Amino acid sequence: MELSIVIPVYNSENSIVELVDELQVVIENIDFEVILVDDRSRDESFSRCEGLSRRYSNVTAVRLSRNYGQQNAILAGVRLARADYIVTMDDDKQHSPIDVIRLYHEILNGGDIVYAIDFDEDVSSHRMLGSKMVAWTFNKLFIKKKDMRVSSFRIFNKKMKDVLSSYRGSFVYISAIMLFTKPDIKNINIEKKKRKYGKSNYSLRKLMRLYFNIYVYYSGIKFLVLFQNDKEQYDVEVICREENDDIRSFKGSSQCYKKNEGDGLSSYCQ
Repeated sequence: MELSIVIPVYNSENSIVELVDELQVVIENIDFEVILVDDRSRDESFSRCEGLSRRYSNVTAVRLSRNYGQQNAILAGVRLARADYIVTMDDDKQHSPIDVIRLYHEILNGGDIVYAIDFDEDVSSHRMLGSKMVAWTFNKLFIKKKDMRVSSFRIFNKKMKDVLSSYRGSFVYISAIMLFTKPDIKNINIEKKKRKYGKSNYSLRKLMRLYFNIYVYYSGIKFLVLFQNDKEQYDVEVICREENDDIRSFKGSSQCYKKNEGDGLSSYCQ
C-alpha cells in the first residue's frame, strides 16, 4: 500500500461522508486507505464512519473510548496505518483531496515531512496570535529552517511513523514529536477552503494552553517536569476494518470489533 490518510473526526456528521466520497473519486492510480478516528463525537459522526467502512473496503473506522483530543486521535490512526507514506488532514473539508495528491508527489521527491500551508490564511485575531506563539515556540525549541511552517495537513514517511509509534509521553503533539528527530521538512502552498459546516473548536484559552503544554513537555527544561502529568494517550473502543488486516485477524468482510474488559476485542457488529 502506498498511502494512508488519517482523519481525526469530531462532531463532523455533515462533512465526513462528503470528504471520504471525494477522496475516493479524486485519488486515482494510488493504492490508499482512509483511517477515520472518532474522538468520541457527540453527534452521529461514528455511525457515518462505520457506514463508510462498510461501503468502502479501504476505509477503517475507529472510535475512542472517550474524548482525548485531536492530536491523540491522530496518533491512534497513525499506529493503525499500513502504508509507506501517511497523510493527516482535518475532517471539516477545508483541506482538499487534490492537495493530498500534491503532498504525495512532493514527498516522493525526497524529505521526511511535507506540510501544506495556506500562507494567505484569513483567520480570527486570537487564532492568528495563537498560531504565531506556536510558530515562535517551534522555532525556539526545534532545529528547522525559520521559514518552514507546520500544520495539521501534512505527509510524512515511514521513518516518522516509527518515531510517532514509539512515543510514550502523556502529552501528544504530532509535529513536536517528529521535529525532535531533526527531520528534513518542506512546505507546499495551498488555498484552504472556507468552512462549510460548523465552526472551529479553537479558542484563545485553548491555544494558550496548547502553547504552555508544548513548552512544558518538549522544551527539555528540567523543572517543568513538575507541571507534567501522567495520563494515557488514548484507548480504542471500536475498530471497523476490512478483513485480512494486520492488526486483528477476523473472518467476513468489514466487521467491527469492540473492546471487552482486558486486552481483547470481541465481535461487535456484523
